[in-house]
Amino acid sequence: MDRFILNMLKEFESGRISRRQLIQTIAVAATAYASGVEIVDAQTAPKTLGLHTTAVNHVSYDVSGTGVTWTEARDWYVKVFGMDYTPEHDNGQEAFLPFGPRTAGTFWLTRGGARDVNAPPAAPRGGAAGRGGSGGGGGRGAAPPVTAKVDAVGLTIDDWDTKKIAAALKKFDVDSKPDGESLHIVDPFGMELHLTSPKMSTY
Repeated sequence: MDRFILNMLKEFESGRISRRQLIQTIAVAATAYASGVEIVDAQTAPKTLGLHTTAVNHVSYDVSGTGVTWTEARDWYVKVFGMDYTPEHDNGQEAFLPFGPRTAGTFWLTRGGARDVNAPPAAPRGGAAGRGGSGGGGGRGAAPPVTAKVDAVGLTIDDWDTKKIAAALKKFDVDSKPDGESLHIVDPFGMELHLTSPKMSTY
């Protein structure tokens, strides 16, 4: 316990954690120690690849099998949450809806459902929300059955080098598939992850 606290103080003094984080961590550790739970020192934690994840690049939102088209889902998120719409990233089967900063920002990838190459562009923000009204799924009424799903998440990785990151992943027995300045992998639990350079943007 003493060594754990000493290491946390070093983390604070080096600026890696804030005063609030220091106090919260020591308080939790003290409670765990009093309960007889072993405190694992950071120095004994599993080694990492050294990758630094800085943001969520995108979330893939699949509406296949829901009975709606991806354009309905696209328009709902534009109208209700004020996400941007970039027509050049709307290919007739999926649409990129960016939000946040234009540099290294995040986008909602609405995809799946019925293909419609003649679908009109997304409506302006703030219009009628459609399906479920502005309450988004019936307000206080009964929630609809969950059929849409998040099937992939994109993570922005700092200091990007495609070949080096792919080689590092391979050492952890993680296969990767290159896609421009990005890599596709699948975690051990079945979730697809799209690792991207900070340069990847929909603007």
